[in-house]
Amino acid sequence: MIRVHLPRQLADELGAPAQLTIGPEPDVAAVIARLEALHPGMRQRLTEADGNLRPHLAVYVDERDARRHGGVAATVPDGAEVWVLRAVSGG
Repeated sequence: MIRVHLPRQLADELGAPAQLTIGPEPDVAAVIARLEALHPGMRQRLTEADGNLRPHLAVYVDERDARRHGGVAATVPDGAEVWVLRAVSGG
């Protein structure tokens, strides 16, 4: 099983819990597909039209930045925690 943590605002927009358990799923793309099946509209908020992660989001699989480990192809091992975070920017 995989535990997914979503930003509260995103979860509220889609009527999803901020934490949910799914899976197992082999990669980030499959996690997003499962989230979309459970909460339609999730894929649109997490990915660009080409299927890549939106630039204003950070996705971590356990403590690894998914973007640096294959993006949506990043492996998600059984028992992992997936964190979807809004990127912080500014200066």
